[in-house]
Amino acid sequence: KYDYIISNPPFFSRSLKAPSPDRNLARHNDNSLPFKHLISGASRLLCKSGRFGLVLPAIQAEPFIVMIKAVGLKVVRRLNVQPYPDAAPNRVLLEFSSIYQPVHTGELAIRERSGNYTDSYQKLTRDFYLNF
Repeated sequence: KYDYIISNPPFFSRSLKAPSPDRNLARHNDNSLPFKHLISGASRLLCKSGRFGLVLPAIQAEPFIVMIKAVGLKVVRRLNVQPYPDAAPNRVLLEFSSIYQPVHTGELAIRERSGNYTDSYQKLTRDFYLNF
């Protein structure tokens, strides 16, 4: 059993595909990893106090949350990711646990309208980018 499982599942559906089959497999769900299989696998492999984290398109977050509640996992953290401060979120980072906790929520804008990365995004990712 695992303490933490993290996933960035393929989530593009019925969209323009790349010439590379490997790239398409990584990015397009086309039934390669349905949510019900991802959820059942994570719930089966987590230890009792384990957590499951993933990134999803914002439009898929609520249906996923409804599905995962059926296996006893609850949202404990949610970060809505926006391309710009005044834009609607396009991605959501979610963390689930079977142990009840207050939900921590937040927002993260990637870029300022000027095109520069926001201070918050730079602080969060500076260990991974040389130019920050």
